[in-house]
Amino acid sequence: MNASTLSKSDIQNMKEEGNVDELINALMLVDKEMRSNVAIALGEIGEPAIELFLNALRNINWEIREGVAFALGKIGDERAVEPLIKVLRDEYEFVRIGAETALGDIGDKRAVEPLIQALTHKDYRIRQGAATALGKIEDDRAVDPLIKVLSDEKRDVRSKAALSLGEIGDKRAVEPLIQALNDESWIVRGEAAKALGEISDERAIEPLTHSLNEEEGFTKQDVKAALDKIKAKKSS
Repeated sequence: MNASTLSKSDIQNMKEEGNVDELINALMLVDKEMRSNVAIALGEIGEPAIELFLNALRNINWEIREGVAFALGKIGDERAVEPLIKVLRDEYEFVRIGAETALGDIGDKRAVEPLIQALTHKDYRIRQGAATALGKIEDDRAVDPLIKVLSDEKRDVRSKAALSLGEIGDKRAVEPLIQALNDESWIVRGEAAKALGEISDERAIEPLTHSLNEEEGFTKQDVKAALDKIKAKKSS
């Protein structure tokens, strides 16, 4: 197999033929988009190849480890949880992020504490991945750590924390999310508005109404949608 000339049809053929080893080797493609296609194909093969995938998490090539982690998330088999938690300590950040994504997709609560620890990692991309994954798992142990992350120095981390707090839906996040409506980034303000809409606590009505008069564009739409959601819940 010549990885440099591998096409989507080649990937499809390997998947249909169940050529797991060839697909795993194909993860060494330089092209990031194509590597994602291979990982998706591996995920669609699913449970029959789970042991091969778990072994591949120890492969010397980081691209293989990253792609296999992604595939394991798509499969959703709980046997992958503990091995993926170990991968959170991988030397390559992209492999760690792949494991975070997979653990969020699987949704097993064993991953909550390790992901909370990752919220303080020096690499903001790892903090961002952990914040996203915790929202998918929806465990209230993550609420206070995610609230702290609303003050992270990186906009993308703050926005994912806000989004995840909305997904968890714990009312402890209401006041911190109201404060986040004043964030310097319109992206964070928009995600905070969405989160307040998801939680639908009446305390958010006044600050959201104020924001509605201040915002424009996509953020204004987010604020309006949040207000509508809270008012609909109030009248129901």
